[in-house]
Amino acid sequence: MSLFVFPGSFDPFTRGHLDLATRALGICDRLVVAVANHPDKRPLFLPEERVELIRRSLGEELEPRTEVMVWNGLLADLVSKTGADAVVRGIRDGDDLDWELRLHEANRNLAPKFETVLLPCSPELRWISSSLVRELLGYGRDVSPLVPEAVAAEVEARGKKR
Repeated sequence: MSLFVFPGSFDPFTRGHLDLATRALGICDRLVVAVANHPDKRPLFLPEERVELIRRSLGEELEPRTEVMVWNGLLADLVSKTGADAVVRGIRDGDDLDWELRLHEANRNLAPKFETVLLPCSPELRWISSSLVRELLGYGRDVSPLVPEAVAAEVEARGKKR
């Protein structure tokens, strides 16, 4: 049974993230969505809130094959702790590819059996990012087309409080 880890800050979880999680579940049996906690950033949502929003986004169909958790620490340690076969990451462009290859090599240095599966982002979603969602929220724009329907109201409400 194969297990992949899908790490990220997911602040907020976007339609692009949901697409990658769904597609990853097409090539693995189980998926751990690991919400990174970066205390030095000013997040839109607390890590525990992001976990709940991701669970809602994944829905009943994907939920039995997924685990959503907060992770503080090195990704190589999480892969080792969970016994994951690989980390799955999305690639939007050449810059992402360069960055992910460097991360892969750093993690492989920490854990020699570390593997990374790179999935190209779906073309219609590749321009969406959490940082873009947060920026548009800051200008009072509607971001509902960029995030899963299950979390759009929460994201919009949080944006109004900023």
